[in-house]
Amino acid sequence: MDMTTCNHPAEKITVIIPMYNAAAFLKATLNSVLVQTFGNFKLLLIDDCSTDQTAEIARSYSDPRMLVVQNETNQGAGATRNKGIEYAQTTYIAFCDADDIMSPHRLEEQFNFMELHPDIDICGSFVKIIDKNGNSQGKYTFPTTHDEIAVAMFLRCAFMQSTAFIRTATLKQSGLLYKENHYAEDFDLWTRAVKQLKFHTLPRFLMYYTLSDSQLSAASHEKQQKDAFLTYARMMKELGVKYNDAIIAVHYEIAHRINETISAAWLQEYETFCHECLRKNRERKIYKEALWQRAIIHHYKKSQCLIHNKIIATLKTLFFVINHKN
Repeated sequence: MDMTTCNHPAEKITVIIPMYNAAAFLKATLNSVLVQTFGNFKLLLIDDCSTDQTAEIARSYSDPRMLVVQNETNQGAGATRNKGIEYAQTTYIAFCDADDIMSPHRLEEQFNFMELHPDIDICGSFVKIIDKNGNSQGKYTFPTTHDEIAVAMFLRCAFMQSTAFIRTATLKQSGLLYKENHYAEDFDLWTRAVKQLKFHTLPRFLMYYTLSDSQLSAASHEKQQKDAFLTYARMMKELGVKYNDAIIAVHYEIAHRINETISAAWLQEYETFCHECLRKNRERKIYKEALWQRAIIHHYKKSQCLIHNKIIATLKTLFFVINHKN
């Protein structure tokens, strides 16, 4: 199929949904897109060789704004998203995963914000968490300004993939793409993009993230953690700090709290690492200094909470700050 036909000059947004075995949730996702208050978009659905009824469900819709494309082989989420970026010709790209749901005003609010702020390249939002029956399970909030997002990204993924609303021209000019065969491809991309493009997150709940029984398997989770470790290592190398597997393991545990066993010896290494993070950023000025200091000191305190109670962790953090100033 000639993908150059997927956009019309009047359309402002290409909504890209990569699909893989999403039959259980896809109708709810598509319905949430098609009832958007901003209707001037093209919906590009790319099926990554699903083995269930995903493709059939997508093709059952007759909305003229929709285009369903089939990958010839299973390529993974990163390569499938890259394919959507390649063919999008509209002013903006909006991503959505095939099991998540848009608020009715999502596209309208992000479009209006980007039109009013031409300096912003990538816009996100807060996210509500729901179960497969639509019941509330919590929420995700994120830093909102670019400098806050940049600092937070060193600590964990501080931007939700399904909320991404991107200025197409600047993304393509940057040359940034998702890594293929990568299990933390969104985290990897955002940590690279935040050094080249300007981010902002709207403090509005414009997406619903669905928890389901089909979340990552244990094997996939292990691969995702391994690739996240590689992303951490790259950022640490860019900052110029010394790191090892133990430091990265502590860093990851603080961010995700998966209850890995952390030794006192590792915490001692991590304390040295935090001191070096503060010193190196003063030299290289990669991150906004006041935000960086606050984040690293807070992260250090969280590291101490892994094996100490709050009182001891607070005292150790006080000594950490005093020692750093000296």
